[in-house]
Amino acid sequence: MLKLLFVVLIAWVIYMITLFFKDEWNQAEEEYDKKQVEKIDYHSEPTDYNGFHPDYADQLEASLERAKSDGSAALKQWLTLYRRYVHDPRLAEIELDYVVMVSGESPGEAREVFAKVNARIGTESPAHERVRKLSATYGQ
Repeated sequence: MLKLLFVVLIAWVIYMITLFFKDEWNQAEEEYDKKQVEKIDYHSEPTDYNGFHPDYADQLEASLERAKSDGSAALKQWLTLYRRYVHDPRLAEIELDYVVMVSGESPGEAREVFAKVNARIGTESPAHERVRKLSATYGQ
């Protein structure tokens, strides 16, 4: 009985540690996203800034197109894997594509992703116009 109690206690401690670090990770990721938005020059020409990490731009563009053609689950996985290599406003555009794709399957998730994009994108962003148009459907 003591061994079982010990195993349950260890499992509970591990669970609590993961909850704590998950919150810390989310906070750090949000701060990083905000800093990245501040660094971007929104007044540059859209053709000059594609939002991808320069070392991987061609590969990312090709994999993004494949993910879009494979559906919302593939695009969500693509965002999970490659989000750190894409910066706003391109990241916002890709996330808005995901919002539109997933809205038929999971309207709640679509609203949640839209709310994150809306909170992150400023009025000076090239993606703001699309956010404004979609807010009638996905905004609160």
